[in-house]
Amino acid sequence: MTAAADIASRASAPPRDLAAPTSTLEAHARALAATQRELERTKRVVTRSHGPSPVTLALEHVQRHLAVAHSTDPILPKAAEWFLDNYYLIRRVARQVDEELPRGFVRHLPQIASGPSRGRLRIEILARELVRRSSLELDLASVRHFIDAYEEVSSLTIAELWALPMLLRSSVLAHLLLFLHRLEIPIDEEALVGVEDGSGDVLALDPGTGVERATRALRLLDVIDWKAFFEHTSRVEATLRTDPALVYPRMDFETCDGYRKVVEALAWATGRTEQDVADVAIMLARAEPDDERRGHVGYYLVGDGRTQLEARLAYRAVGIERLRQAVTRRPTLSYLLPLGLLTVLPLVAIGWYLADGGARPLAIVVALLLAAIPVSVVAVALKQRAMALLLPPRTSAMLDFSKGIPAGARSFVVLPTLRGRPEDVD
Repeated sequence: MTAAADIASRASAPPRDLAAPTSTLEAHARALAATQRELERTKRVVTRSHGPSPVTLALEHVQRHLAVAHSTDPILPKAAEWFLDNYYLIRRVARQVDEELPRGFVRHLPQIASGPSRGRLRIEILARELVRRSSLELDLASVRHFIDAYEEVSSLTIAELWALPMLLRSSVLAHLLLFLHRLEIPIDEEALVGVEDGSGDVLALDPGTGVERATRALRLLDVIDWKAFFEHTSRVEATLRTDPALVYPRMDFETCDGYRKVVEALAWATGRTEQDVADVAIMLARAEPDDERRGHVGYYLVGDGRTQLEARLAYRAVGIERLRQAVTRRPTLSYLLPLGLLTVLPLVAIGWYLADGGARPLAIVVALLLAAIPVSVVAVALKQRAMALLLPPRTSAMLDFSKGIPAGARSFVVLPTLRGRPEDVD
């Protein structure tokens, strides 16, 4: 079996009993969670740079250096071979981290509120600790066991679980640079900031060995099915799957993700935990066991029961969300009133201008009639544009039929067709 095939099989295999090493990781995960109970909303303002990060630039420099390097050190050629043979993967991962990590993640990631790590993202420290404690020997089972053990003490948020893959990759890349730096390859100090802090377990590795492990870890992280990992580890997902109507577990990923985003938004707005929001939604659904619609958790997350859920959570819309609620609750008035104002006000202004200039009443009427059509067209266009910005499109809830259509969901499709002769039916 090739190295790539071996890594792929380890990534897709179910969790296995890892005995002592896994027990040690689990114990450390619980201890880490116990020290990170005090959290606060992040105050970071992350802006996307217009160029590659210091880590990406440093990796590109290492690639150019190793491509022409000659050394009598027997360790360097082996490390260089691992790095250069897998540079296509390393470069892709580095660019992926640059592009995806800041986008939409950091704003909703909780940070530690006290202790020596105050102000740092909880999931960032968790990812670094997992990489450090595993000495870069990552596999799907060890990552699952670590996260499961951590959540026995403190649940991670939806956003944190989605950010985990990128932060694991970021940590591995940082340690890869550290090993290359120990091989006396010139690397910008900015790319090494904070990497050596608390990395004793990893630093004990031989730098040639370290480059190999880091490369293998990046390849493994690249082939893990992170959607399946999320569904296995998320406590909110586990709660939503107890949907009394038994519909949520049969929905496709995009629909479930839409439900989870509502849980995130309500938790953020009310200051409650995502688990609390999911629990209340399930409780409301269980109160209507005989109603097919009201007995489904989605009725309270994305349907007409949303107001009930918001009331239970003491949710009060503010800003743009409050305007959205007003528009959706009075759709006819919200559409016609602005449209009428956008049409009438320009016509009134035109009539006033003509009257002030001494135009005759008949001329004003004719002018207004001629102006009414273009003014109304512009008004409709502006109104439609504003509504599109205010109310983003919503997708319909869908069931997952990727593995076939169950008997209870099969339908008979009738297509109306015109036939010229009775014989054409046969």
